Amino acid sequence: MIITYIAQAAKAFYAGLVSGLGALAAILVGSVGFTDVTAGQWVAVAVAALVAFGGVYGISNRPAA
Repeated sequence: MIITYIAQAAKAFYAGLVSGLGALAAILVGSVGFTDVTAGQWVAVAVAALVAFGGVYGISNRPAA
């Protein structure tokens, strides 16, 4: 059942990636660049990614009907 664990981890990684990039996109509006992002904003991106990862990891997929 190692494939089940890999699938759950991959799904959780993807959720964390999308959430983190979404939070980063919300910060980088207008003429704001990566050098303008503060440490607190990076923490917010990391927290968003970790919460999404933790919320999805371990939830199994529904069986096909």
